[in-house]
Parts: sequence; structure tokens; C-alpha cells
Amino acid sequence: MRRIARYLQGIGGRWRVEWLWDGERIWVVQADSVREGAAADRPLGKLPSVEVPRGRLLGSVRFPGRKLDRWRTFEQLDLPRIELLAIDGRRYQTSRQQELIEAIEELGPGPLVVRTDLAAAHDPLLLPTSGPMSRPTDVLSYMRETSERFAKAGVPSDGWAFLVAVLVPAQASAWAQIDAAGEVTITALWGYPDGLLHLPHDSYTIDTTSEVEVLRSFKPACLVPRAGKWVTQSVPPPFDWQRVLDDEEARAIAQLARKVADKAGPMQLLVLAQVGGLRGRDGLLPFHFTRLTSTPGPVRSALAAERDEVVLRRPQDLDAIASDPAPAAVRVEPSPAWLRDAGFLTDIGAWAASRGVVILFAGSILGHAFHLLSNAGATVVTPRDSRIDHGEPLCTVVVAHYGGLERVRTLPCQDARQLAVETLAALAINASLDADDEEHVRRALWVLHPALHVDRPPEAGFESLGWLRAGQESLNGPGTVPLFMDTAGSAPVAQLARSGITVPATGRDKSNAGLRSTFPLADGWELRISVGEHQIDVMVRPAGGVD
Repeated sequence: MRRIARYLQGIGGRWRVEWLWDGERIWVVQADSVREGAAADRPLGKLPSVEVPRGRLLGSVRFPGRKLDRWRTFEQLDLPRIELLAIDGRRYQTSRQQELIEAIEELGPGPLVVRTDLAAAHDPLLLPTSGPMSRPTDVLSYMRETSERFAKAGVPSDGWAFLVAVLVPAQASAWAQIDAAGEVTITALWGYPDGLLHLPHDSYTIDTTSEVEVLRSFKPACLVPRAGKWVTQSVPPPFDWQRVLDDEEARAIAQLARKVADKAGPMQLLVLAQVGGLRGRDGLLPFHFTRLTSTPGPVRSALAAERDEVVLRRPQDLDAIASDPAPAAVRVEPSPAWLRDAGFLTDIGAWAASRGVVILFAGSILGHAFHLLSNAGATVVTPRDSRIDHGEPLCTVVVAHYGGLERVRTLPCQDARQLAVETLAALAINASLDADDEEHVRRALWVLHPALHVDRPPEAGFESLGWLRAGQESLNGPGTVPLFMDTAGSAPVAQLARSGITVPATGRDKSNAGLRSTFPLADGWELRISVGEHQIDVMVRPAGGVD
């Protein structure tokens, strides 16, 4: 990749490169130049100059909520903390409107955000949170709507509270988790914390010697306040590829996590970073912590890459696929309106678990969204998981999708061979073959049978790769592959007579004359391959048939 990077650097400008590595060579699939405007000074622009607060707890200070308990822990540890107004349900219901406005105005100027808290007997994730509001009357309107939601849910007035605070001007947010050995894992992204629920971010590991390991990612977007709500905003260059935290900030967050864990036990700490534009330790503000721990789900070897994944942004997207054949994977990218909807995320997790569908998840595994999806029983795979060794050899092939799109893919070789069986069977029952089809048969045979690899051209670019066709459904179970027809209304396999195709044996194919191989198909059929001196026969026939 250094050689490729040097070449593109010589051309000039900024490039995004799509590439594959097959263990021996780099395959550059696509390279696009990126048009850029003037670089931004800061990812979120200039922030108000403020000091990291050591605020007070106002209002219903004795409410036994979990979020208030976290605030009290920060106070006991003499850590920075936001100034917070707590209004429990009983006080809200018995106070006059003017009394509530006066209490809210005591927090001072600035956009206000209302979070909610439940008594210690309850511990749900992603409780209601408002967008930033500039007027106390807007705050009261949000409180009225949310109190009605709690009433409908059967939560008593002494079981919930509003937590009102001035929006902290921060350039970035981070979650941190410490393990039993003292190693701290951090995920960080520009903008505000809910962006870490679903958006790509950087990851950091800080060991007990304070060595910092960085996994930097492309960060296309972050979450910011705008016009009374939270919106997703593009991250301007160079910050989309630049580290969110420097080493000093990562080490300081790790120290905060260890200090809180010493008192509270295993936990995940949420920190606002670069408050008021300050870099380093002085710009860090502990905001909340949970007693959850996160471990990514197991990575499954599947043919997921060869069937289109489905992106879920709103409940209607899930409804649209609920009764359809399950896709191999879904990517969860909620729109801002559904970003914190715990019911939506739980429904996705439960549906994915029941259908055996992998969830592709770009958010932080330390965030609440990951817990809701995985707690529902789903297999949640993150970009970092995808780098885990599957423990089996990989093959680089060209996969043709319905509609004519061809893409280079790297698949587990076992999955590639299964797809080769399906490809050859579909070609064998085709009424006629043209020159391209004959070439496709030969290239599918390269994938399926190692003895036929000798006829591969040694240096012919992508033409030296095997060619496969994507299936329309999932594989049918171990050892069997269903047949799929190209056009609607084609006869099912069980109604077909024996079908086959023949391609000329060229070059060193003849050295394999006499080779016979049989592969099982669904519904009592099999694929038979026979290599002769002058031709290669590929046949679909009833299982156990005689040559």
C-alpha cells in the first residue's frame, strides 16, 4: 500500500482507495479523487470559551436515580461534573409553571438539554433525552410530553425525574472501559455522545504502562445540536481521518476510568472531550458511567458478502423485510429521530436473532445501542471484528450480481466453492451458452476444483480470478446447494431433465483427463464434472446417476 500511496501522492490531492489483499498481492479495485473545500479549523467550528465545570446538584437532590448516583460518585471523587437540576415526578406535578421556570433559569444562559432518570429499581437503556432548547417554555413542553409517556408506561411519579443542564460545548465524546488486568479501551468520535451509538469512530487501547495503541477510522459524520434537535453532520477534512484524541487525552481518560473503577467497580465511563476547545487533560469532563461491560459477538463465516445487506434506519425498514427471505446481514444506521429509540433497537436485535441474521454495527461497543442489540440475542459484528482471522483460507474472486454488477470479493474458500457449485449448476441448465458463458464456466471451475487451477493465466489482471454468480437466497444447509433460475417463472429443479454443458479442454486441462467429481445439490440432484482429452462436461442430473 505504501507503493500505491506514493503513486497517488505524486498525482496530488486526496484519494479514497478500495482494495483487497489475498495474502500474496494487493488488488486495487477503485480509486476516487476527493474534492475538498477549505479545511476547517475545528471539526465543530469555534466553541464558546468555557472552563470545565465543577457544578452543583440542584432541586430534588435525594432522588434515588442511577444517573444522579453517578453524578454523586464524581462529586465524591472530586472530579469535574456538570451543574444539574433534578426535578422528580412528584415535584413536577405539584409545582406551578413559574416555579419551574425560575428553577430552570437558575442554571444560567445557554441551550438546555433535558435527560430523564429512573429510580434504582429500574435500569433501562436509552431513556428519553431532549434536543437542545433555548427557552424555558420549550423545556416545559418537553417535560409535559415526557411525563405523559411515563404515565402511559405505568411508571409512578416517585419513580422518575427530569435532569436539566446547560449543553456543554465539546468537540468530542468518548466511552472508556477498563478490564480486570487494568487495560483501558476507549472509543471516541467528534461531536456529542449519541453519535457513538451508531457512527464510525476511533478506538484506543491503553495498557498498564500507558502505551497507547490507536485504531484510526474514517469518520464521515458526527452528531451535533442544531435548531432545537440533534442532527447528523459531515465531518470536514482533515478531521474525518485525523485522530480524535491525542495520546495525552487518551492517557488522561484512562486515568479517569481507573479512578472511577477503583470506587465503583467494573464500569464504562462516558467523557466529554475538548470542552470549550481545550485540548488535553484540562478539556475533559466525566459525564456518566454504566455498570455494563462489552464484548463483541462471535464472527461467523458466512456468504454474507455475496448477498446485499439491508440498511435499517427506521421501524418501517424493519417492517418491510420482516416477512421476506432473510438477508445475510443488516446494517443498523438509525435516522436522528430513532437514534435513541430502545424499542426499535430491541426489535431489530430480536428479529435478527430469530432469523439468524448478522448485524453489521459501526457504533461503539461501549455504547447503549450495542448492548440493546446483543442482549436481544443477535450476533453483532463490528468493523474491528471483521479483521479477525477466520481460521480458514481465503479466496479472491469476481462475483457477478443480478443486474450485471461485478465486484471483486475475498471469501472463505469453502464458501467460494459452494457458490461455484451453484454458479455451474445455473449455467448448466441454461438453454444456450455464448463465449462469455464458456469463459465463466472455466473460471468457476478454477474455484471449485484445485486440479483445474493449472489453466489459470498467471498474469492477466482480474481475468486471472475465478468468476462466480451471487445466489438470490441463503445456502440450503451443510453439503447441499439450491439451484436458482435467472428469470421469473423458470421451471423448478425437480421438473428438469438431465442438463449439461460442454467447454473445450485447452492447454494443460488435458493433463486432468479422466477426472470425475460429483457435488450434491438440493432436492435429490447433483452436479457432475468430467474432464476428457478434448472437453470438460458439466452436468446437472439426479443424484446417483450413471455416466
